[in-house]
Amino acid sequence: MLKWFGLAIALKRVRTSSWQWRLLAPALLTVAAVAFMAYVPYLISDFYLNVLTEILIYGLLATSINILMGYTGLTSLGHAAYFGLAAYTCAYLSLTDKQGFLVSFFAGLAVGTVSSLLFGAIALRATGIYFLMITLALNMLVFGTAYTLSPITNAENGMYGISRPDFIFADYQYYWFTLAVIVVSLFLVWRLVHSPFGLTLMGIRESESRMRTLGYNVFLHKLIAFTISGFFAGLAGCLYVFFQNGVSPATVDLPVSIEGVLEVLIGGIGTLFGPMIGAAIIVTTREILSLQIGRWPTVLGLTLILIVLFARNGILGLIYKWRAQRHGMSSGSETGREEFTQLTPQVTGEAAALADQPPATSIPRPEPW
Repeated sequence: MLKWFGLAIALKRVRTSSWQWRLLAPALLTVAAVAFMAYVPYLISDFYLNVLTEILIYGLLATSINILMGYTGLTSLGHAAYFGLAAYTCAYLSLTDKQGFLVSFFAGLAVGTVSSLLFGAIALRATGIYFLMITLALNMLVFGTAYTLSPITNAENGMYGISRPDFIFADYQYYWFTLAVIVVSLFLVWRLVHSPFGLTLMGIRESESRMRTLGYNVFLHKLIAFTISGFFAGLAGCLYVFFQNGVSPATVDLPVSIEGVLEVLIGGIGTLFGPMIGAAIIVTTREILSLQIGRWPTVLGLTLILIVLFARNGILGLIYKWRAQRHGMSSGSETGREEFTQLTPQVTGEAAALADQPPATSIPRPEPW
């Protein structure tokens, strides 16, 4: 009897350690990846280091879009506005008022955040395609203003000649600075998504009417998510202007917003690292593959078509799907099905119809934020 009792305890310990390893492994891989990224400047040339810095910056912009697309269910084409307004603010204060790096950086961050709050209050009055078109119109309004305010913005010539402080003057130093900002930003986004507020956003994504019935202020939650998203877009703009030593109207143009949306779709919507993967693919194609192939947009277009056909949830979504099937989804395991639902969230007509039904008593209600 004692023999079987000891065997049961041993099996339970093995099962517990297995689950602990599954929870600990992603954290260890993340730490290892950050350590490797910090060592990269010793392995590559300055050109590739600058490309990698650009990937990190555009990846942060795509992450800000993913907060709305992946977790709130709102597709925006206006994030280039907050990205560019923050960059223009930094450039103006650095060149005209001769302000220091920290003053210019945080002022640009504040302008990007406040502008997203104001634009969000306007755009969130609409839904669906109308919301998309309003964000597009607001983006083009900022783009047009960058040309019309030529005494301030210098129109198409842009504002260039910004110098970086000594501690981030060299390319490798600015890369380390950007990497540190990106790591902190991704951690904050991860905490946001796994907080009660983040769970509420996902509930709004699934069914606004159900969350409204449960007593949540849907508009306020969406406005806060919109503002947080604009904060990270403005942060990316501040990093960009000191990386490029200047800014031009192309920074606030529509293609910047569209590229951000494509990066989210390529990497994996509703995932933490998916936007970074999408940014790596698009920026690498634009900056490196374009040197070898003249028709590089064709290659990028074919890549997008393949992803839409074979990985509709993006590259990370495909990996998560395979992982879920491996851990029991294919055998009909409820655990695997729940894991797949958490890892690759998506809104379908069937899910929306089920979400409109009265909540079951076994489903815990998330705490209001």
